[in-house]
Amino acid sequence: MSTIKVDTVRPVTADASLTLQGDNSGTGVSGITIDSSGNATFAGTGNNLGTVTSGTISGATIGSGVTFPAGHIVQTVFNTHGAESSFTDNTPTAVANLTKSISLKTSNPYILVILALNSIGKTGSNTALGVRLTADDSGSLDIKLSDMLAYTNDTGQNFGSGVQAYLHNLTSDSSGTTITYTPKFYSAANSSTALINANYSGLGQHSQIILMEIQK
Repeated sequence: MSTIKVDTVRPVTADASLTLQGDNSGTGVSGITIDSSGNATFAGTGNNLGTVTSGTISGATIGSGVTFPAGHIVQTVFNTHGAESSFTDNTPTAVANLTKSISLKTSNPYILVILALNSIGKTGSNTALGVRLTADDSGSLDIKLSDMLAYTNDTGQNFGSGVQAYLHNLTSDSSGTTITYTPKFYSAANSSTALINANYSGLGQHSQIILMEIQK
């Protein structure tokens, strides 16, 4: 084994690049190539960065070809709705600020949809707040999440907060596809009024839709 100690290694190639190689049965295998501007390219599967041990990569951008481990949250997006919204019949109705689009960074991930609904309830009658969730993915999702929010089986008013969640398993939607999720709300019994962000003291409440892309 030979050891060479130097302060600086500079190339003598025509394009002023430097390549560090390993050896595979007497054949040179390129490991790191440094171009004339000092930019380093690490060889590996697909000529992307291979393994870095006890190192830090700064100023880098993760490319679209990177595969994340299963269960990894790839991205999170959200919208916030800060006004009172009321629903007087059983026709599912969208709320603009609780609609959100997500542009996929991976193909066929899971999308975790979370609806954090505050000050939900009913003003009277034997009704409840109903929620449907739609998405314009390849399968055209359209499901009922609940029609029992704030239900009391009597005519009294009832208010509170609640979370609705759904894990959407995408199967035919490639990276770069934009999918819009639209929750729709209604008065389940088609009588009286159901509300989101109901105001008691005149101060606005806030509800949110949160979308998380999760690597399979």
